[in-house]
Amino acid sequence: MYNGYPTGQSRVPSYFGIKDWMNTSGVTAYEVNTTLTEFRIDNAPDPTKCKVAYHQVETFGDTPTVVVDTSGC
Repeated sequence: MYNGYPTGQSRVPSYFGIKDWMNTSGVTAYEVNTTLTEFRIDNAPDPTKCKVAYHQVETFGDTPTVVVDTSGC
């Protein structure tokens, strides 16, 4: 957790990222970097463009950003 929200990437043993807090089926989590995790729909025509991207908080007081891309669904 960072600033009260899940981090974008797992840093075990001390940090659990957003993917560690979710139970998904038919979706694969990709930790793109330390602040970004993408949840891609496995059976989509283009999973790289059929996803939900979670950007962790980077500044105290901010909230995470969630971006949905359905252009490849």
